[in-house]
Parts: sequence; C-alpha cells; structure tokens
Amino acid sequence: MVAGLSCLTPERVPSPGELLRTELERRGWSQSKLALLCGVSMTTVNRVISNRRGITPRLDAVLHRVLGSEPGYWLACNQRYRRSLGVRSAG
Repeated sequence: MVAGLSCLTPERVPSPGELLRTELERRGWSQSKLALLCGVSMTTVNRVISNRRGITPRLDAVLHRVLGSEPGYWLACNQRYRRSLGVRSAG
C-alpha cells in the first residue's frame, strides 16, 4: 500500500456476527450458553455468528436484556453492515 493513501480505502464494517462472537469471547461464554440465556435455539445463535442470519427486532431486544447493550444497538449494527455491503434494508 502506498503511504498516505490508507485514508482513501473504506474501512471494513464488522458484521453483527463478528461483534457477537467477540462479545462471547470477552465474557468467556459459549454459543450454547448465549442461546440458553436468550431463550433461542443454538442454530439461531450460530447462524447470526456465521453471518447467515441477520438481527431481528426480537433478537435485538433479547440481546439488549441479556448482554446489557443499548436498545437498538444490534439492529443498528446489522443495518450498518448491510449498507456496507450495498444491501438495502427491508421496510
């Protein structure tokens, strides 16, 4: 990379799955523990973490309660990530 041109490269936006994986690692939690605490299936958690499923309003509310995040935080992360990919949000 040419020195001084890094500011011209758009910054990569992390997916909600990447952020959630990092949060689980920080807390020392497994995907199954998060699923149990959230009252969702292990499949749901795994699909979010592997970027095969987005964040729904219901899941955002549950993650807010379980992780102590701000209300709407996970939805906003999901929207920002989708915009970075050029995908329009439904609605």
